[in-house]
Amino acid sequence: MTDINIQVVFESSVGGPFTRAFSGRITRRSGALVFELGDLVLKSRHSIRVEYENSAAGYYKLVASGWLRIGPFEIPIPCLIAVGEPCYRVQVLIPGLDEELDVEPGVYGSTLSVSWDLAEGSGYHKLYVRIRGREVSPGKVYNRT
Repeated sequence: MTDINIQVVFESSVGGPFTRAFSGRITRRSGALVFELGDLVLKSRHSIRVEYENSAAGYYKLVASGWLRIGPFEIPIPCLIAVGEPCYRVQVLIPGLDEELDVEPGVYGSTLSVSWDLAEGSGYHKLYVRIRGREVSPGKVYNRT
């Protein structure tokens, strides 16, 4: 039997701070949940980075990865959740996760997709996803090598 209640708390300090909370329920061994997070409004150019943390209660195994879409940008988040089982990640730098991602001013719809291939047991899971950023000076170019 699989019955894991999951709460996702999304916070952004970019484009005016906001917080949103969503709930879902995992009842199958594999599947996906999609959360529409709302618009991210940037009045100036920013360098952003995604951070996340997990909190678990109960007796369950859950291994999940995710994608955060911010307008045209898709930021993969491998090993977003790993409870009761290890999760192995290919060691590559991911813009927006491991290093900053430069985003031009604009209004960007944002979506978080969480997919899993292993879910067993029951419990409660809380996932915090945060977008942190800093304003980038106009005309400033950062070289990435």
